[in-house]
Amino acid sequence: MEWRKDDYLITDDVSRVQLDVVHRLLAATYWGDRRPREIIERMVAGSICFSLYLGSAQIGFGRAVTDSATFTWVADIVVEPEFRGIGLGQWFIESD
Repeated sequence: MEWRKDDYLITDDVSRVQLDVVHRLLAATYWGDRRPREIIERMVAGSICFSLYLGSAQIGFGRAVTDSATFTWVADIVVEPEFRGIGLGQWFIESD
């Protein structure tokens, strides 16, 4: 699925996830700063992932862990610092 807002795109197409970008974004957080890239790869493979793009540049990431019936845990919502404060994180939550 895809969601568009102005020049931004959120997609759940896991083939578009840029693992190096996700690793860098999470490494800058207090909760993901010790996750090696190999763990990021496993995390992406085992979750429903949402990537935020401006053009071809991935500027955000989030994921959902779910039993696909009654429970979903939203995790790791992160946006590039220069794009924070304009509601993109909130849009992530609304789009999931």
